[in-house]
Amino acid sequence: MYCTGTEYFLLLSAAAVGPILMNPHILLTLWVWYAFVHLRSVNEHTGYEFPWLPTAEHHNYHHIINNACYSHSFFLDWLHGTDKGFRSYMSRKKALNNFTERLETSNANYSK
Repeated sequence: MYCTGTEYFLLLSAAAVGPILMNPHILLTLWVWYAFVHLRSVNEHTGYEFPWLPTAEHHNYHHIINNACYSHSFFLDWLHGTDKGFRSYMSRKKALNNFTERLETSNANYSK
């Protein structure tokens, strides 16, 4: 378990801050906001990486390292420098993927 019942309640309560600050005139606004927050949470914990919502790998890095990638919005992590390790990790991963692709291509050409 990642958190206690109290922590979970406080985290869910924090999701209500956005609509309360915006003073919604209709209940639909609150429900749409909750749906958005919960869908983001589900997406972050499933491990799927969608091009339009790249958060799963960022969030998994947070669970592995524990002192990085705190924010759901990448801007705050960038602003406070808590994503430096993640950006370095992604650069190394991209370089390794490029190397692997070139190696596979050269092996395929060599075997012909």
